Amino acid sequence: MRNVILLILTTGALPLLGCASGDVDQLEANLRSKDAELRALNNQLQSSERRLATTEREITHLQRQLAGSSPEVTSRLARIESIEINKRLTGALNEDGKPGDDVLNVVIAPLDSMGEVVKLEGRIEVEAIDPSLPEANRRLGEWTIPLEQSADKWHDGFLGQGYQLTAPWQRTPQSKQVVLLARYTTPDGRSFSATQEINIIPPTGLSQSPDLLPLPAAKQETPSQSAVIQPASFEQDTREAQPFPITAPEITPMPISASQEEPKPLPIQTGSRPISLEKLLRARDELETPPFVE
Repeated sequence: MRNVILLILTTGALPLLGCASGDVDQLEANLRSKDAELRALNNQLQSSERRLATTEREITHLQRQLAGSSPEVTSRLARIESIEINKRLTGALNEDGKPGDDVLNVVIAPLDSMGEVVKLEGRIEVEAIDPSLPEANRRLGEWTIPLEQSADKWHDGFLGQGYQLTAPWQRTPQSKQVVLLARYTTPDGRSFSATQEINIIPPTGLSQSPDLLPLPAAKQETPSQSAVIQPASFEQDTREAQPFPITAPEITPMPISASQEEPKPLPIQTGSRPISLEKLLRARDELETPPFVE
């Protein structure tokens, strides 16, 4: 009986031991995963600390350079809040004389909080993207104006001010819309960016533009269908004109025949009496009286 009880207890404890063993394995796997994540976080933290230390050294170096700058430069540096791509001066140009625009022209202006242009040298970066191309081939070019050369690129004209970059395409655009990404970095390390979409004429020419449809081919007429138009011919009379007579022809009067008689005067009746005035007036009244009187 005692052996039977021991057997029953042993059989019931086996599942519990199995469950305990499985929980330990799961816990150890979780600990190993957390330990790997902790090591990765430590590596990222160390990398961030190294970058932060490098940035602090650069800022310290720039601050030392700015310490000897004039108060005016320091004031301009503090005023810059954003940048703007001048729409009126930014676009594509055609300088090679061939169909299409082959040169990009961009003017970037640093602005203060009131939108006024601030002239302060900085690092200029411009990137052009063609959104119609695949993502791997969208970049048409990337140009940079170093801080030391930015003063020579300043443009001051009637349509605006800013740093001007003019350069040919590094890759040929395929569409009429190009997106520009501009970045301006101040001497103290601050960075400002702006984007702008421009319309261009691709250097491939207008004939390959998808927006234009080809003109219909002209219908050629056969010689039998087309009418032949002959120019009108004029013949000039080569006969000599007859001159007008110098002397007038003589006019001969028509002879009077013997049968024609001269007009005779009307006969005057004798013995007639004159008509009185009363008869004349009565006769006039009778003529003026209407024929029917009510």
